[in-house]
Amino acid sequence: MNNNGSSDYCVKNNLMNNTLFLLLLVCLFATVCYATTCGSTTCGANDQCCNDVRLGHLCYNPTTHRCTEVIGMSSNTMLCGIDESSCNDAHNGPACYNTVQSRCNFINGLPFDEPNYLLCDDLDLACTRTPSGKVSDASCYYPGFHTCMRPDGDFANFRRGLCGRGKGLCGETCYEPSEYNCCSEKICGKGEPGCDCNVE
Repeated sequence: MNNNGSSDYCVKNNLMNNTLFLLLLVCLFATVCYATTCGSTTCGANDQCCNDVRLGHLCYNPTTHRCTEVIGMSSNTMLCGIDESSCNDAHNGPACYNTVQSRCNFINGLPFDEPNYLLCDDLDLACTRTPSGKVSDASCYYPGFHTCMRPDGDFANFRRGLCGRGKGLCGETCYEPSEYNCCSEKICGKGEPGCDCNVE
């Protein structure tokens, strides 16, 4: 009776050891087979891989970070915080930003072959300050105070400049339409001889 009990114990013990060994093998297999390869690195079992445009391949925890497509830089990605997006800012290059506090704005007034996005405060838009069409001239603005407008008489597709609300834009200069006219990109006083063209 005692021998049978001892034998049963050994059988159960061996069975438990074999089961634990098999479970260990399954876990090891799952870790090796389902781990993410990220460049030359193997990520943790729950991690993912992001090919960051600035830093190369990075492993990351998807509960704290995300791999975002960079706005204004197609087919490129960037590792950002879980609540962030990424933008190819025309002045500073690719950057992560908080989507509650900021926005990645298309810059009105630039040719389409230029880097044409700017990171601005959430309520702001983006425009070139003068109709130069230069990236260095791009700026964020609050539409409650300023307007991004085409110069009077200029029907080019992209030229824009920033003026105060209610103002006009003559060439590269803002003016008061109630007091002045814009003739051939020159400002002249209303009532002056030859100053009646006011091309809109």
